[in-house]
Amino acid sequence: MGREDGGPAVPVVISLPSQVIADRLAALAASFAMADTMEELAISAQEAIETFIGAEYNGLYLWDSEACGLRLLYSVGFTDDERTEAEKTALERHPGAVFRSGEMLHVGDVEADAEGTESSPRSFSVRSRLFVPVTFRDEILGVFGLASPHPQRFGEQDIALLRFICRLAGVVYRRIIDRQEHEAAQVAIQAALEQANAELLAVQADLLATNEALEARVAARTRDLEDRNTSLKAALSAVERTQEQIIQAEKMASLGQLVAGIAHEVKNPLNFVINFAELSIELLGEVTELLGGAAEGEVTELLTDVVDNLRKIHEHGERANQTISSMLMHARERGGETVECDLNTVVREHAQLAYKAVRALDRSFFVDVEGDYDPALARVEVPLQEVSRVLVNLVSNACHALQVRAKEAPAEYCPRVRLSTRLVDGRVRIAIRDNGTGIRPEVRRRLFDPFFTTKKAGEGTGLGLSMAYDIVVKQLGGALRVESVVDEFAEFVVEFPLVREEGGG
Repeated sequence: MGREDGGPAVPVVISLPSQVIADRLAALAASFAMADTMEELAISAQEAIETFIGAEYNGLYLWDSEACGLRLLYSVGFTDDERTEAEKTALERHPGAVFRSGEMLHVGDVEADAEGTESSPRSFSVRSRLFVPVTFRDEILGVFGLASPHPQRFGEQDIALLRFICRLAGVVYRRIIDRQEHEAAQVAIQAALEQANAELLAVQADLLATNEALEARVAARTRDLEDRNTSLKAALSAVERTQEQIIQAEKMASLGQLVAGIAHEVKNPLNFVINFAELSIELLGEVTELLGGAAEGEVTELLTDVVDNLRKIHEHGERANQTISSMLMHARERGGETVECDLNTVVREHAQLAYKAVRALDRSFFVDVEGDYDPALARVEVPLQEVSRVLVNLVSNACHALQVRAKEAPAEYCPRVRLSTRLVDGRVRIAIRDNGTGIRPEVRRRLFDPFFTTKKAGEGTGLGLSMAYDIVVKQLGGALRVESVVDEFAEFVVEFPLVREEGGG
């Protein structure tokens, strides 16, 4: 093939039988199927173009994701400089346009078609161009480019063959890429596994060493804890025994104070009983003497006096009976039972009992007891024994503070205890306020701690306020608060829910 005028030779297209073409296409497909590397893919592509199309200039551009550009897998008809320039400007020219659009570009004659004109390393000798995208399914992998110095060089058969070659090249290229990526992934995974295994071995060694050290420490700590536990059990048993003894001693001391106060309280009513009984005997003697001739009016007056005296005997006998009943109630072992009572009277009488118990030990001690009572608490049900113990402890504590201040205060100082009761939203509130020494902040923080006391040795066990706190908070479900200013006052406020008001549901 050639031209007599010395111009470029025009290839002669020779028609072949369809069976021959089919056999060659099958051989072409087999050649591509056997390609496992880029070099084999380049050889198969170049042989396919030479065998079936015979383009003077041709090349296969494939997308390089790392370089973000099109790279020539092979080229025919280019010098080294032209190849370098073609790769460098590929995205800006026809290969890049076809790669972006995914559509074939066929320029039959660049001189007749302005769209076919471009800046190309071979622009001076090219008359026709054909660019077909290399695809695999819907993915564009590159561009196959053909060029010729002859116009209308590529016909429909050439286009169909190039499309077929591009599809084969796309399948092979994707297979090679997948295999390379798979191999790279396998290498990376293997390296990662080896690294992880090495790290795991190191960690395992560290864990073994740490585990041995921990086991040794745990064993030593276990032995130490067992020894301490044994010691603590023994100490706890001793403390529990001592605590039971102290609590019992506190109860007995409290009962002793009550008995002293009750004895003093009972003494006066009994004196009235004795004196009025003696007087009644004398009056009855006089009545006997006057029966013989006395006027009826004098007899009536004497008998009236006898009746009055007997009423006083009854009144003071009742007082003695109430005092003894209060003593028995406080001394009784069992508790928790609710009793219908006049709570205001209970507060007043137990405050007097506690005061009398203190005064029985110090006859020079006097306290002015004031009261402000809520009539709504005249008939209510309360756990009487528990409330009584709390009242006695709190009033005794107030009296002790008053005693201490009275010894140092000026003569005009008047010890005073103010009692008040209120019923607020179904809760009983009892306030006991004294104008004694007050309570220092550092003492207030420990005021309700068991065994904590500010009294001298032998005067208290430190359980009175602790027992009162436990009764109010734990048994009655209430609260026990204290407010104080040093050398001015101290006020204890007891609050607990009312069990049932008389007449309530």
